[in-house]
Amino acid sequence: MLKKRISKGGFSIELKAILFLIVLVIGLIITRSYNYLQKSAIIISEQVTDISQENELSLVIEASELNENSSNISSEDTSEATSEVLSEVTSTPIFENLVSGQEYIYSKSLNKYYTLEEFNTLTLEQLTTITGIGEVTAKAILDYREKYGNFVMFSDLMNIKGIGEKKLAKWVVKIP
Repeated sequence: MLKKRISKGGFSIELKAILFLIVLVIGLIITRSYNYLQKSAIIISEQVTDISQENELSLVIEASELNENSSNISSEDTSEATSEVLSEVTSTPIFENLVSGQEYIYSKSLNKYYTLEEFNTLTLEQLTTITGIGEVTAKAILDYREKYGNFVMFSDLMNIKGIGEKKLAKWVVKIP
């Protein structure tokens, strides 16, 4: 029966429908694969950015520790080497406006360091961009700020239920 319809000049409606469905399924598979690859590329680029920022920060910390622990080595050699490394690393765009010795809270998703003054002005949406601060914690921070005023130190965050030393240590970064 199928051979008769094909031989008489053209495809049957059933065959056209089957071909259409096959093309549709192939199109969906290609689209989903493309979307998956795009999302994977974004995730990988974010991870690479996070790793490079962590490496830069660890270099700054190591250079600072090297400078502090250099009593056995000639202070001139150590200071020179430390200064070179520190100036090279802190001249990268992420560290341009940061002040040595000051504490910051870092938002990975926005790639931004917040001073205490800036942190005191953050909205709910901005607070939730900080890794480890969800909507509940952000609301608690805003409620505390509304009730008691601005934070004087980042350690004041520990006055909020659910925020302890470990959680605060994950958020606060001190630039050496």
